Parts: sequence; structure tokens; C-alpha cells
Amino acid sequence: MTGEAVGVASLLPRLWQADELIEFSPAEDRLELGDQGLTLAEISVSSNPYSGLSAPGLPQEDGARLAPMTSFANTTYWPDLNKLSNMAIMPSSLRLGSWLQLEQALNSLVRSKETLHVVTGPLFLITEPLSTGVSARQDPAAFFKVVVDRSDYAVFVFSAELQPHESFCEQTAELDQLERMSSLTLFPGRKLKQSSQLMAELGSSQPR
Repeated sequence: MTGEAVGVASLLPRLWQADELIEFSPAEDRLELGDQGLTLAEISVSSNPYSGLSAPGLPQEDGARLAPMTSFANTTYWPDLNKLSNMAIMPSSLRLGSWLQLEQALNSLVRSKETLHVVTGPLFLITEPLSTGVSARQDPAAFFKVVVDRSDYAVFVFSAELQPHESFCEQTAELDQLERMSSLTLFPGRKLKQSSQLMAELGSSQPR
């Protein structure tokens, strides 16, 4: 994130669209991800934010932009924020609650800094072996954001069941905990420290 990129997005169109990462083929009931073709049934049992989609036209209230429109509205690249590869299924109670609070705090903070780095995505709870097959859409169980300012970081994990009144300040987690939940290794080789100062700069009264 950069301060120059933050802008007003209220008048920008917010219609989901396919992009070069995914191609729908209704005739074959397949969704192409890069060079790998997967059937929709296969995708429904994978840890994939496109789970259950059959066409690029999901209702607006079902999808949240992992990279928020306001953080890039002052650039020529804002249309990319409407592409389906930037979408996750998210309850409106979270999308308009603490998730939005953190987005606004980041937009405010980055104006006073050169850059902030943010890694974000969905977390899935796999309860059945992938080989069994699942017919229904599998929605994320939680969502995460990792914020890095130089060598300082803060980690947030939001349950999909979080209520609108709950603060993002109370949704902190340890980096190694997130790595176990996501099966990701974040920032390998970098020496980072969890920072109460960064939390305070984000407006949190609950640094951890």
C-alpha cells in the first residue's frame, strides 16, 4: 500500500468480472485456473475462494474484495479490484464490521508512511477428506490480514461469524499460529517482530 494510491471509491463501478487468471466454460462445466483445468466439483472440495462459482456474476453482497477498492482508487489499476481473483465469500456482518474498520485504519495510516505491506486471504476449515467430494459451496471459516511496516508486523484473524460491533483490535494472532492455520510460510528469511507500536498507530487500544 502507498498513501498516493488511496482514494474515494464511492462512484466507481463494483461489478465482478472474470480475468486472465480464470476462465469459465459453461459448456464443459469447467473453471480454468491458469494452465490447470479443474471441474467445479473438484474446486468445491479445495481450499479455493472460487469454490461453488458457476459463472462470473455472484451477487454483490456475497463477495468481499481482498484488496479493497479504496486503497487503490487513486490509481489507474482500480478496475482490477473487481476481478474474481480478488474476491472471497464473506458475510456482510464481517465485511461491514471489523474487516472494514481495519481497512479504514490502514488507509489512514499509510498516508503518513512511505509504504505498508499487507498479505490477506481466506482460511478454510477442511472437515472431510478431499477425496470424498462435496456438492455444496465451501465458504471460508475465517479471514486474515498481516500488516508489515519495515520490520514490524501485526496479524489479524477474523472469524466469519464475527459480529458487526466487535473491534478489529481484538482479533490479533501470532504469525506462527496463522502459518499453521493457513499452511503458508510468510516472509521467509526476514527478521520481523510483532509490534505494539504498529498496533497503536492503527488506532488499537488492545496491543498484543
